Amino acid sequence: METTKDVVLEYFNAFITNSGWENMLAEDITFNSPTGEIRGKESFIQMTNQFKQGVVSTSVKTVIAEGDKASVLTLYQMAIPTGEKFDLDVSEIINVRGQKISSFEIYFDTAKLNAFMSKMNN
Repeated sequence: METTKDVVLEYFNAFITNSGWENMLAEDITFNSPTGEIRGKESFIQMTNQFKQGVVSTSVKTVIAEGDKASVLTLYQMAIPTGEKFDLDVSEIINVRGQKISSFEIYFDTAKLNAFMSKMNN
């Protein structure tokens, strides 16, 4: 049986390589972030695929796991169509249930993201 840390690292490896990350999600997954809440696997996949369009690279900096919870620090390098890039550090609290990810609660610098994204409209 895989540990919570194993499941989380497997998810991010699949996310980075775009190879089956969707299969690691619980049907009733929840996602909470400064931008809102999403419920359900299909809605999460749709939102994540949209997010991935702006992601150039992803790296996992740290994973600390205890029981069915993990705290993950990730770095997403983002780009807009002009080619300009920026780094988005994200703190992710992930719950695992039955070897599937059942929830994400994420935190990031919304002012930094909004300032960067506003360049898309200029």
